[in-house]
Amino acid sequence: MWNCVQIVLIIATVGSGYEIKSRHEALMYLNRFGYVNDEDVSDQMNASDLKPMLVKFQKMCNINQTGMLDAKTMDMMNAPRCGNLDINETEHHTMFLQEMGVNEVDIGRYRRYTLNENGLTWKKRELTYKMGMFSAKMGSHVSRDAALEEIHQAFKIWSEVTNLDFIYRPNDPKVDIDLSFTVRFHKQDQYPFDGPGKTLAHAFPPGEGVLGDVHFEDEEDWTVKTPKGINVLFVATHEIGHALGLTHSMVKGAVMQPFYGGYSPKLQLHSDDIAGVQSMYGKRETRQHKPTTTSTVKPFQRPYPTPAPSHPETTRRPNIHFPTKEYSRPDLCKDSSIDAITTLPDETVYAFKGTCYEFVSYALDDIYASK
Repeated sequence: MWNCVQIVLIIATVGSGYEIKSRHEALMYLNRFGYVNDEDVSDQMNASDLKPMLVKFQKMCNINQTGMLDAKTMDMMNAPRCGNLDINETEHHTMFLQEMGVNEVDIGRYRRYTLNENGLTWKKRELTYKMGMFSAKMGSHVSRDAALEEIHQAFKIWSEVTNLDFIYRPNDPKVDIDLSFTVRFHKQDQYPFDGPGKTLAHAFPPGEGVLGDVHFEDEEDWTVKTPKGINVLFVATHEIGHALGLTHSMVKGAVMQPFYGGYSPKLQLHSDDIAGVQSMYGKRETRQHKPTTTSTVKPFQRPYPTPAPSHPETTRRPNIHFPTKEYSRPDLCKDSSIDAITTLPDETVYAFKGTCYEFVSYALDDIYASK
């Protein structure tokens, strides 16, 4: 199980609203996103000391690698982006990867676009997901259904190129990938957002608990199917890439670049994104019979990539499974009476009312109803 020290190496902790205008602020930015170790940060650093870090950042941005804090470099530092680290080169992170069975060659490859398959990847073919919390702000101009449609499309984009199926389970208390629009200081994790226009979202790599989850900052101007504002589909597709185990790419045009790529009416993965996810889960599997489309299919363990079968095959279509019925939950605001309530040893709380039960997470942020 991961502890907080290990997770902090994956998500950059960013303070409240900031703008890069000076060398010191640039150094703090480079430190936040993994270009320089904490112990190396010093106000005594001169332009020569800063140059190799700036070159790395400029390479990630696909801009001229001058090694200088020029206007273009500061523009990129102030651009909307993902909150995850760009580079994981700290000593603690290297030790952690080695403990997970990742050798030195794989560690170098990990920094490029993907995690080693013996490290942080899902070990099953079907993954469940839901929207734990929808945006409170977005409801004024984007419907819940329109936003959810973009989330489904983001999962479909990944499922089309690799051997994973995603099952939408809105009523399950626990799923593999829980997506939420959250406030700046949210209880799901210890990594606050920084207000509109900076870090847009962050996500955790595969695993239990908060690992695998995706958090969007609710203060952003989220939109769908328009170049205005921040496009839900692009950001969701990028963050789901992290939830599958991918890291940031320095390849121009890749969805997994750290910076916001904007609205595209026909968003597609770059070949680098595809190479990264297929290195972990293989290409889209082919089989003779079409898979079931029921939402009750259970995940199972399977090695990747799947060996090619010897019999004639047809392309297996990607599946996004939807439940045939969503159960309505009791409105506790109108009738707060309950039949029973209990707290489990892991501090989760269940409240029972009629034929339904309410699951309350330990963070007391989300309530989910099941029948």
